[in-house]
Amino acid sequence: MPIEISEDVQRSGASQNLQLDGGTLQDIPRVDPTGIYRRDSMSEGGRWPMRGCSLVRFAIWPSLAVGLVATWLAVAGILALGDRADESRQVQTLLVRLSSYGSRISAIEWQAVAEQNLTLDLVSMLDETRREMNTTFRALLAHGLDPAMVHSLEESFHAHSRAVVEKFRLLDRGDLANMRRVDSARVAPAYGRFVRSLADANTHYDLTAARTRRWVRLSIVGLVAAMVSLMGLMIFVLERARGKAKLQLAEVEQSALRRSEERFRSLVENASELILIVDGQGRIAYASDSAATLTGFTAPMLLGSPLVGLFQEDDAPAVEMLLGNLPAQDGARGEITGIRFKTQTGAWGICEIVCVNRVGDPAIGGRVVTVCDVTEERQAAQALERQADELKRSNEDLQQFAYVASHDLQEPLRMIIGYLGLLVKRYAGKLEPEANEFIGFAVDGAKRMRALIDDLPVYSRAGTQAKEAQEVDSDAVLDKTLETLKMAIQENGARVTYDTLPLVRAEALQLGQLFQNLIGNALKYRNGNVPEIHVGCRRAGSYWEFSVRDNGIGIDPQFAPKIFVIFQRLHSKEEYPGTGIGLAVCKRIVERRGGKIWVKSEPGKGSTFFFTLPAELPDGKPERRLAKPLDHDSLLSGPAL
Repeated sequence: MPIEISEDVQRSGASQNLQLDGGTLQDIPRVDPTGIYRRDSMSEGGRWPMRGCSLVRFAIWPSLAVGLVATWLAVAGILALGDRADESRQVQTLLVRLSSYGSRISAIEWQAVAEQNLTLDLVSMLDETRREMNTTFRALLAHGLDPAMVHSLEESFHAHSRAVVEKFRLLDRGDLANMRRVDSARVAPAYGRFVRSLADANTHYDLTAARTRRWVRLSIVGLVAAMVSLMGLMIFVLERARGKAKLQLAEVEQSALRRSEERFRSLVENASELILIVDGQGRIAYASDSAATLTGFTAPMLLGSPLVGLFQEDDAPAVEMLLGNLPAQDGARGEITGIRFKTQTGAWGICEIVCVNRVGDPAIGGRVVTVCDVTEERQAAQALERQADELKRSNEDLQQFAYVASHDLQEPLRMIIGYLGLLVKRYAGKLEPEANEFIGFAVDGAKRMRALIDDLPVYSRAGTQAKEAQEVDSDAVLDKTLETLKMAIQENGARVTYDTLPLVRAEALQLGQLFQNLIGNALKYRNGNVPEIHVGCRRAGSYWEFSVRDNGIGIDPQFAPKIFVIFQRLHSKEEYPGTGIGLAVCKRIVERRGGKIWVKSEPGKGSTFFFTLPAELPDGKPERRLAKPLDHDSLLSGPAL
């Protein structure tokens, strides 16, 4: 049974034939570096290149001589495959080296852009890179690639070289806009075609020539030799795959680098902020395209000018100090705000400047300065400040008016009430009943007016004369409030209980006014039962939630929001006297401290008023936790108070 060996690459340049004469090994020609020659006594002379060979089928032939020849050929095949692997590594090393020159040229370009000058050193580096690239390219062509592949490589290589030369000429003239156009329109596509040609060359180097077939008859020893040859082939395939992987990895890295550069350029050129690179002398070495939008000056107009020239003279020292005080380590950062910058039209804007040290980065070689226009934000803040000042003055005027009105109206009101009282005393029983009724209406109206005049300054002070929040013992404040209401509590026979109350951030006088209004309303809006009032408190997140619960007449829930509006009342003055200011004052006090107030109630079932105050104390002082609510029925009861 015969064994068939199929072989893939047949290269031009290997011309010797393998001949066996009388079974002697001296007649076996040398092994060509490009392949392995194999022959038995029954086949015609011929050259069999072994690159990419595959073993198809086996047969055993009882011929020791032929087996020895096959064994020798197998050993020689390992050596030849080793030589071939070396050559493959050389070719793929050249391919990887060629693909790396693009990144070196990009690095030279970035350094030239950062320095805004194509210095002699950079020109020398560029020339050296191009010479090495030419030398490597010629070495690659010396490995006998296919003519069509050589033509593709040469065309893409020279197209890339011409585009690079034109781009650097534009850079040397300072024409950055056209340089970017040439880079995106010619350099990048040419380099991409060149890298693809390199990859195609690598593939073509592995898979060329027509397949040939020869028959070989092996003995048992020959079979072993064939196995050894197959091992050599596997080693070669692994070497070839490794080289190809290196080339593909280099291509991927180059593609990723170019995409990264394109993203960076797109980000910089489309950013709304002005991005500058400033050299060691404080001059602008690079300006983004947003310069025209922000200042009216185009990027080329700013190149080479001092950075401080962009800003108002009074603010220039602050900018110089920012640059001068920037730490030397790479990545150090500094920023200033409120700097005025000028535009081409002569107008002034306000900006924020951030400076980052990138002197150690060869692609930048300077300090990156970002200028952000905050003119609109500053104008809005200033307008808000003016409105706040106007509101403050308006509140002060309102408070002053309330005091003046209260003071100036008190005297004539006292006269009215006094003379009405004299009428009642002197003409009691002398006037008609209807006249006496009219005088009573007048006296009652005058008294209500006096109550309103007395309460108006209280309401105005609740929001405008509050002192700074401080640590307040709400237990002590409640004790003083109950002492003030002692007479009213005794007259109504009320029972007042309360929990242990915490320390809060508030103003003691206003907190006492809050307790007094709520407890006073609980005493006022009573039903026929003995008034029962309880003051409680619980923690609710970052607030203390106080509650004042009573068993009075209650409120219809639909009218709950109305009772906190000034002068709004749910009952007639004959039923329950008052001015409608008390709960409005409570609402203003609570909201002034960042809390809120509300009520839960049903008609005939009493009411519970809730209000919240911040729990955090100033200066990190500890809070007093609530103790368990007191068990006894009453801390305060009418006669025992």
